[in-house]
Parts: sequence; C-alpha cells; structure tokens
Amino acid sequence: MYLQVTNLKKSYGTGEGRQEILKGVNLAIEKGSTASIVGSSGCGKSTLLNCIGGLEVIDDGDIQVGGKSLKGLGKRELGAYRRDSIGYIFQFFNLLPDLNVRDNIRVAERLTDKPMEYGALLDQLGLAGIERKYPNQLSGG
Repeated sequence: MYLQVTNLKKSYGTGEGRQEILKGVNLAIEKGSTASIVGSSGCGKSTLLNCIGGLEVIDDGDIQVGGKSLKGLGKRELGAYRRDSIGYIFQFFNLLPDLNVRDNIRVAERLTDKPMEYGALLDQLGLAGIERKYPNQLSGG
C-alpha cells in the first residue's frame, strides 16, 4: 500500500470550543491508482488532504506514504516529503500575480533538484500556448 491512513483524528480549538473534524479515518490507496474524496461542505475533506500533505499536525493515528510514517517529521523533512513523494495542488493556487505562466514555472524550477523539462511540463499541464498569460487571465481549473 502506498498511502495508508490509520485511525486518523484531527480537531481544532480547545475546551468548550474544541471541534472534532476527523474521527478515526482509515484509508488505503495503492500507488498509481486514482481515488476521489467526496462529501458535504465542512465534513473534513480539506483537513484530511492537509494532514496527508503534512500541512496539519494530527491529533492521533498515523499516515504512512511509501511505508514511511509522517509522525515526528520536522518542517524541512515535510517539505522534502511534499516535494519528492506526493503531488499537491492547492485549492487556491499560490502563483505570483506579477509573473506570467512561464516565469512562475521558472521560479518553481529553482525549488526542486529534479525539475521537469519546461516544454513537457507545459504540455502536461495544458498550458502550452498561453505561457505569456498572467494568473488573473487563467481559468481556476
């Protein structure tokens, strides 16, 4: 199993204001497979993905990716994990508004040891031909 989530618990707040969001979630996904996480607004989908992405500290349970637990990883290790082990696209993208598509990609190339070939990346993302457009000129999809 590539992604294994076991009895994952996550809450926000303290005392009377504490709200349990994830109440013992279990999930197993094979490498190369596709999965959808669906549910009503506020049910914890984004929280689950943020936990898997190492962006949220979990209360209890475990998340293992490629047989390695995320428990106890520091900020640098989590950054390397996100860079090297998973693909994560934020609901609200973080492109630099004053840079066009090409320049945003060039900035991102500097953040990885193994950047994809620029043309191949444009093709894969469906951005070929619009490299000179700015984020506010692009569809959110």
